[in-house]
Formats: sequence, structure tokens, C-alpha cells
Amino acid sequence: MGYQFYLCTGSIFAVWMTWVALTFQARESSLLSREVDERLRKSVELLDTLPGTLRR
Repeated sequence: MGYQFYLCTGSIFAVWMTWVALTFQARESSLLSREVDERLRKSVELLDTLPGTLRR
């Protein structure tokens, strides 16, 4: 009886930790993609301010 309890508890804990890790990874990925989008937008704005002769 005791080993079944520990096996079940361990399995539930492993599933919960996997869910937490995947949620954290998705959140970090989302934040990183927003940061990259923001930097690209700022780069495009800066390039638009340069005269056409300097862009080449």
C-alpha cells in the first residue's frame, strides 16, 4: 500500500512539474518574441530617418 501511494504521488508531482516548466517556457518565449518585435520596430524607425543616399 505504501509504495503505491508514493508512486502515485511521485507521478502527480512529475506531471505538475512538467506543466509548470512548459508554462514558464511559453511565457519566457512570448516575452522574448515581444522584445525582438519591439527592437525590430525601433530599428525600422531609425532606418526611416536616414537619408536615402546613406541607406545603400
